[in-house]
Amino acid sequence: PGPTATNTARPTARPGPSATTAVSQTAKFKASLNDLYSSTKTLGSLNDSDFVNCRAFVDTYNRIISEPSYTLTGADGPTQDAYARYQLAIAKVRDTSRDEKGFCDSALAGVETSYYIPFQQWGLSRQGVDDALNTLRPAMTEMGLTP
Repeated sequence: PGPTATNTARPTARPGPSATTAVSQTAKFKASLNDLYSSTKTLGSLNDSDFVNCRAFVDTYNRIISEPSYTLTGADGPTQDAYARYQLAIAKVRDTSRDEKGFCDSALAGVETSYYIPFQQWGLSRQGVDDALNTLRPAMTEMGLTP
């Protein structure tokens, strides 16, 4: 018996990202970087007031931790560095403001809580926001944005 025909597809090579795709991803990343910086400043200003608006805090926190990821394969060194800082800043805010966000979630759900955010939660969040902003400033500059 001879060979039989099958409908099995032959493996094919996938094309790499085009230069146009890389430019598009970089432009989208710059917009997200700018948004992240602005949202992080907003989160800090919410912590700087005598009264923390929990709805605004939770909404801003969720916006920050939901910033998109990008594939910047082939991007230049400064863009790669800026993206690493972007990811680091998101992680810093997520990890240091999580407890304050949880307090606000409880307050918004009607759970009886203190009228005051515990100092440890507030202080950790405030320091994390400052660290994130300090991480983002060089990234903003590297991408030609004004912090």
